[in-house]
Amino acid sequence: MFYKNTKKEEHRIKKPYIPLFLLITIIVGGTIGYDIIWAETDSNIIDALYMTIITITTVGYSEVFPLDTTGRIFTMIIGILGIGSLFYLLSIFMENLFIYQLTNIRGIKKVQKKLNNLSNHIILVGFGRVGELATEELLERNLEFVIIDKEIPEELKTLKNVISIEGDATDDSVLSLANIEEAKSLIVATADASTNLFIVLSARELNKNIFIISRSDNSLLEKKLIKAGANRTINPFSAGGQKMANIAIDPQIMDFIDSNLGTKDGDYLKIEQFELSDNNDWHGKTLKELDIRQKSGVTIIGIIRDNYTNLNPFGDFELRSKDQIVAIGTKDQLMKFNNLCSQIEI
Repeated sequence: MFYKNTKKEEHRIKKPYIPLFLLITIIVGGTIGYDIIWAETDSNIIDALYMTIITITTVGYSEVFPLDTTGRIFTMIIGILGIGSLFYLLSIFMENLFIYQLTNIRGIKKVQKKLNNLSNHIILVGFGRVGELATEELLERNLEFVIIDKEIPEELKTLKNVISIEGDATDDSVLSLANIEEAKSLIVATADASTNLFIVLSARELNKNIFIISRSDNSLLEKKLIKAGANRTINPFSAGGQKMANIAIDPQIMDFIDSNLGTKDGDYLKIEQFELSDNNDWHGKTLKELDIRQKSGVTIIGIIRDNYTNLNPFGDFELRSKDQIVAIGTKDQLMKFNNLCSQIEI
């Protein structure tokens, strides 16, 4: 689903109030005028209205009743004013029709409604090489996300399961259009360092709680991005170089990770994070008591509490509400685990 930021075009939509008012006024005035002119005949109000309409529309029919000089002058005035107001109204209608087709207002409103209903979603800014890879990952996970870029590729516009906005993300209104106030995470993946910094600043101002991951092609920019509000910075070139080095050092281990830690459906292993809600059944219980491995199949590899990570916790570790549990398992196993840890005391 594609949305282009077209506020200027929307403002050009004209309301036909003035020409419509003029046309109605002329019709009413003409009807009254002819009724007065034909007062001495056996005409009625319908005859006067009929004469007014055929005069304005220039259909060329003859007079309903004979007209004297005054009546003909009146007819000329009604004809000129009526035709002018009618063409004025039609011109506005055609112009609005052209703008409607040009900007696809109906489609924009449909996408805008979907955007307004989004919550806890991910916003991706920049659909370059890095952004495209991030998009593939998000699609594989079936997550709700919005793409923002100054130029959206045609093939992306046609995808129904992808919401894309063509606009400048440095503009707060574009970020607000993507409902950043309700978003969970923001990925800033443009190739321009100053643009990334500006977007991070704007996003942090609009949403104090959003998790921001920003692309950073050099180490000098990383500190500035963190100060601006980014939670994490990623250097795609550094990450790629590290992976190449790791493959050269331990190719078997990297093959195992690539083969088993995937994102596709099936028996691929995934790592996900879960948060224990308030009044959760697991509050105050140990991992051994819960017997998570037997019930769901997942393995607990870490528990985050108060910004501290307890790696590979033992069975006597006692859970608390608001703990962040990091688990590894297949898609089905993680779904079972999510159902288990979502239980709330009544």
